[in-house]
Amino acid sequence: MFAAILLLSGLIGARTARRFHGAAALVATAAFSLIPVMLVLIVVIEGRLAYPIPGLELAPTAIDLIASCLYGGLHAVNILLGIGVLATGVATWARSRRLMALGASGLVGTLQVVASFNWLVTGAVETLAALALLVWALAAIYQLSAGDGQAS
Repeated sequence: MFAAILLLSGLIGARTARRFHGAAALVATAAFSLIPVMLVLIVVIEGRLAYPIPGLELAPTAIDLIASCLYGGLHAVNILLGIGVLATGVATWARSRRLMALGASGLVGTLQVVASFNWLVTGAVETLAALALLVWALAAIYQLSAGDGQAS
């Protein structure tokens, strides 16, 4: 699952940069390029909690700090996902004037930003945001891979 997230974000970012030009495409590419780096750092932080280093004990306050960094990083990744989705929708709309792409990207991006505040929303909202992101990502890869609009 972790590799799929990295692959999807990388594919969408690379295709957006190749197909579209302008500020929205740059924002989308930057957001989707930062996500894999942040997720790798989160896995390293999480690994420190799961696999302790022999001879190096963690104080309870250090564990609290590591856990807060972990959840803060996940929060930042979700916000970056929302920004990347919104920027991809704007780039698609600016190039091809597809209102449906802009609306779907706006809805999914907004859901991602709202779901990133997991202490304010229920699990159902987080699940809905994850499923919406999955459907959007598959549709975006299909659309960006199709030859319906060549880069100029």
